[in-house]
Amino acid sequence: MKKIFQAIFLSSMIALAACSDEEPEKIVNSPKTRTFELDGVKFNMIKVEGGTFLMGAQSTDPSASNYDSLAKENEGPVHSVTLSTYYIAEYETTCDIVRKAGISAGSGSESDMPIRNIYRKDVLKFVENLNEIMHANGQLSENEKFTLPTEAQWEYAARGGKYSHGYIYSGSNDYNEVAYCRENSDHYSFTKVGSFAPNELGLYDMSGNCYEMCLDEWGEYSEESQVDPQGPAIVTDDTRWAMRSGSFYESKTSSRVTYRGVIDSDTQTNSYSLRLALVNVK
Repeated sequence: MKKIFQAIFLSSMIALAACSDEEPEKIVNSPKTRTFELDGVKFNMIKVEGGTFLMGAQSTDPSASNYDSLAKENEGPVHSVTLSTYYIAEYETTCDIVRKAGISAGSGSESDMPIRNIYRKDVLKFVENLNEIMHANGQLSENEKFTLPTEAQWEYAARGGKYSHGYIYSGSNDYNEVAYCRENSDHYSFTKVGSFAPNELGLYDMSGNCYEMCLDEWGEYSEESQVDPQGPAIVTDDTRWAMRSGSFYESKTSSRVTYRGVIDSDTQTNSYSLRLALVNVK
């Protein structure tokens, strides 16, 4: 009886999220893909239609929601999250985009490789510069901004949003199809973005290749249902931040869509990168 009630409750939440008139019209009625150009370099943002999903995983009850025998304790408790519509980048942020935004920090200048070896403060400066440029040239309206995705936005997109098939990895239950990780890499080097199959939304490399920084400060999940949960983006020496997707250096376990990584503000490595989100400023 309890499970039937939970199913009815979740269905109601999904219906309410889909019918909500609180989302800004510009985002809701916008195209599925938006292409931006930065000094000759183009990149695509993919629309993620808002909805409600169960975030996280648990390894204690095979009959309960989001069971995964490999789930770590910090991947739970499983909880309901409702998100407004947003956009997320088709690929991990490539080096040339960062350079075109006036940031020299980090490694590489390639058009097909993810930026790496970059401190969080430099990532935030890149996002700030990108917003200034795109607002100035009219590619963004005044009520839009680029940002890092929250953990909730990242996981929902990695799962495939409303098109999710419930895969373990982003787009498949076979890591070889979608994830560049220790089991199929040389353990020491990232690879070109888009080298593996996309997920249900057409997003690439959300499992493996390089870890992706999230907006959220590192912390434990709550059991309570949440609507558009936000994390702070203030860099301090003693603050740790959430990371997602796993990497070429770590096992396929870390490429699961619910796996959570963490980074200090003063850490840089060639397995850490980022993926842009685009949201409406409320």
